Amino acid sequence: MKHFIYLFLFLTLNSSLAQEKLAIVQIPYWNENVKIDGDLSDWKEVLALTFEDTLSILHSGAQLEKFSDYPGKESFDLSTIKKPLSKNKVFIQSYWNFQNLYFAFTVFDNHLFGEISNAHNNPNIYLNDGIEIYLDTRNDSPIEMDLNDYQFSVDVFNNTVVFRGDRKLMADDTLGVPKDFGQNVLFESAVFVYGDINDTESIDSVYVVELAIPFAAIGIQPQTGMKMKLDLCNNDIDYSFSSAKTLTDTLLIYWPFNWTGASDFGYPYLWKQVELVGKPGLLEEINNKFSKYWIFIFTVTLILSFLVVLFLFIRITRLKKMPHINEISPAKIVFLKGRHMDDPPLSANQKFLQKATDFIIQNKSIQLNSEEVAKHAAISLRNFQRITRDELNCTPTNFVYLVKLNLAADYLVQKQGNVTEAAYEFGFSDSSYFSKIFKNHFGVAPSEYRVE
Repeated sequence: MKHFIYLFLFLTLNSSLAQEKLAIVQIPYWNENVKIDGDLSDWKEVLALTFEDTLSILHSGAQLEKFSDYPGKESFDLSTIKKPLSKNKVFIQSYWNFQNLYFAFTVFDNHLFGEISNAHNNPNIYLNDGIEIYLDTRNDSPIEMDLNDYQFSVDVFNNTVVFRGDRKLMADDTLGVPKDFGQNVLFESAVFVYGDINDTESIDSVYVVELAIPFAAIGIQPQTGMKMKLDLCNNDIDYSFSSAKTLTDTLLIYWPFNWTGASDFGYPYLWKQVELVGKPGLLEEINNKFSKYWIFIFTVTLILSFLVVLFLFIRITRLKKMPHINEISPAKIVFLKGRHMDDPPLSANQKFLQKATDFIIQNKSIQLNSEEVAKHAAISLRNFQRITRDELNCTPTNFVYLVKLNLAADYLVQKQGNVTEAAYEFGFSDSSYFSKIFKNHFGVAPSEYRVE
């Protein structure tokens, strides 16, 4: 699958892309986090650009004396640098989201070379085949790199190193690019190689460098319209430097070029200006804006959900405890009916229930709780619970409901109102809940209720 992708990229390398003609290169937004594995089949809505090595001699785009800080600079001649065995072509892809700035380099190189292996954070990996990314995060640097500028280097072995502009080094005239390595800037990278590194007899094809630079690691919060400066570069090494005795000897085999056709890197005023374009959908914008509050929001939501479930559980439990009318003998509901002369005298419990019933009837339209009823009857809630359990096998709350349901039944039979009106007349704020407990007690829905 990878080979077909690279063939497709190769066929598109020479196409004229409109992005390359823009004064400001636009890096699009894409709400995806691609897997950094060297396989570019999951890259879709991204910037696509090409550049290639067209140099016959290394070109100092900065118009500065090339390698001015190296020993032997007076006699150093650019024309003595060995030309590469093949000319590289580079296909670049890039996009951003709120987490990372993504890049993918597909480098077409017929001679893959690298003598520095297992060298993470080694500042000399530029002497291997590889890529470099220079980034001015504030879009404000003049000629030299400052603290807001970064260099990310990845070689063909996936060795990495990060440089950062160093303000302390700017006063040192012996340094062409004031920067320091060993930075605690973490980024993710992967390299896929199609060919044999350091095999001079084989014709190689391509290597892919895929990387994600976290915005948090470079101290910025991305947003649509943000402008930065960017330089994208390729280091092409085709010869061994193992026999080099001086740094000047080493540089004779170093062949760098960038997307502007220059060979000098590290001068921000020569970097291209880029702009983050596109934007996320509404939900993602909300998520990004309030991401730091999500744990709090999740906790509060969890607590509220628990309370709702607990409330519903209590209501269902109470509903199940609501006694059916057939479970209560007529003698037990004398407090709801008119008394006859030959009726036996009320017990102490029934007298209390009668007093409680009168209070409920007087406040039939109010949502009463069992504490209020017990207080009016001058009895403790614990005794109220005992009496309703002994007399009716129900809770004080369901006793209040029993009184109101019997009143509602008479209300419906006399056609004084419909079900919804009956619910609100007797203090039920939820007519559906009223219908449930009515049916639970009487065995039929209030709309179907008839006196036997």
